[in-house]
Amino acid sequence: INLIKNEEIITVKVKNLDTNCASETTFKLIVNSLPIANSLNKITGCDDNNDGISEFFDTSNIEALVLGNQTGMEITYFDSNGNQLPSPLPNPYTNTVSNQETITVRVSKPQTNCYAETSLILATSNKPLINQPQPLYACDEGNGFSHFDTSLIESQTIGNQTGLLVTYFDENGNKLPSPLPKNFQNTVAWSQTINIKVENQLNPLCYSETSFKLITNKLPQINLESDYILCDLEPSIYLATDPNFNFWEWKNKDNTIISNSFEANLMEAGSYTLRVSK
Repeated sequence: INLIKNEEIITVKVKNLDTNCASETTFKLIVNSLPIANSLNKITGCDDNNDGISEFFDTSNIEALVLGNQTGMEITYFDSNGNQLPSPLPNPYTNTVSNQETITVRVSKPQTNCYAETSLILATSNKPLINQPQPLYACDEGNGFSHFDTSLIESQTIGNQTGLLVTYFDENGNKLPSPLPKNFQNTVAWSQTINIKVENQLNPLCYSETSFKLITNKLPQINLESDYILCDLEPSIYLATDPNFNFWEWKNKDNTIISNSFEANLMEAGSYTLRVSK
């Protein structure tokens, strides 16, 4: 036996005991180094309908990560039952085992058939289920700007779900405070869109988006003059405003309501107040 590092030469001698004749030969045992299969981090894909399946696993970096700086290697993939999968893996990859799938990654050296293996874990993460909030309306405070009560926006969007991060953006992508101020003033006159991004805190790659509108309504315009003349010979003066309003309240100088209709008969001189709403 001749011992050499990573190599061993073995001599085989065959001897005929009757004739004492012998012959011999040698062969080598060569120890080849194993390839290295670098460990892989778990990959998380987003599950958009809670069925445990994701079509969005990014496998583009798998080979580079598992090989490192090794060259001349062959990579094969096997499912949990030992069935060989395509190589390279499709990108994006869709898992075939719900919620979590384990794939064996084998790194082989073709010249020696030596190989090493590591595991690739594909786990699904639920995409947040969200609702689109109803538009918010407010009355014009001047030039199409107003203040809006946003206190219910977050609960309308995510309900009672937990572990979610809610972020708001204006129409230019500028980040807004989260939660929004309860008395929020629009920055775009008359109609503004606020975008909402809801992320899974454990996996920011899983997110859902929606939006809602801030709509500033113009104040009702009352089609009455500021002054009217009541002649002595006339028992009253009849006034009417837009019948399409939803509310009317006529008051005299004593603050007494004299009509809740779009019309009123005014019988005395003095100051009157009309309040309407729509």
